[in-house]
Amino acid sequence: MQIHFSFRTYSIHISLVIMLCMMGIPGCAPQPEQVRLPEQVETPPVIKSPVSNGRINPAVAILIKQADALIKQRNWPEALAAIERAIRIDSRHAETWNRMAIIQLAKNNAEQSIQMANKSNSLAAKNKSLQAWNWSLISRAYTAMQKPDLAREAAQTSQRLREEAE
Repeated sequence: MQIHFSFRTYSIHISLVIMLCMMGIPGCAPQPEQVRLPEQVETPPVIKSPVSNGRINPAVAILIKQADALIKQRNWPEALAAIERAIRIDSRHAETWNRMAIIQLAKNNAEQSIQMANKSNSLAAKNKSLQAWNWSLISRAYTAMQKPDLAREAAQTSQRLREEAE
């Protein structure tokens, strides 16, 4: 008995397997994550004054405005793409990190939302209203994580900063 091996025969089968894996066999392919949207996502604030370096890059301002419109429409993938572009242009702008926190919270990524809001707060040293809003997002994220004590502390910090901003 002689065994005959043909690489060409196996290469066709391997190519077919690879192609099917890349295309995804129905029922076996990973399904896109279903995003549960929060009942209410706070409306992004209007950019009143830049926080980083005393000036805002015009491209960043346009991308933030685009992201704000997309957030209002709850178009999370497009809003995320716009904010990621803005961050690549200027990663030291507090409003971009604030919008990223909103998007992450909407996508049920509470821990990432907290990190993004904290990053925004670190860049918004003089903007008490933005800091208050970030603490409000942090409170909502802790609520989603079922950490009521931390949520309450964050809400109190948000309220204190709102009063200071007035």
